[in-house]
Amino acid sequence: MVEPVKLVAYAYPGFVVARRRPGNRIGWLLLVSEFGGVLDALGHAYAVYANSAMTCTSHSPGRTLP
Repeated sequence: MVEPVKLVAYAYPGFVVARRRPGNRIGWLLLVSEFGGVLDALGHAYAVYANSAMTCTSHSPGRTLP
């Protein structure tokens, strides 16, 4: 539940500020910091998926089909 709140708290104000005043560094800083947070969340989700796929032999990547 923390990620959506953080997304709204940082990315939306950053978007508004960067859109209205493109020279303002704070708006861009907020946008870039949240973009990094989104990449981190996606990386974490993929790591969890890959770990679960490697422990389950029927769904592991690269297995041969019957």
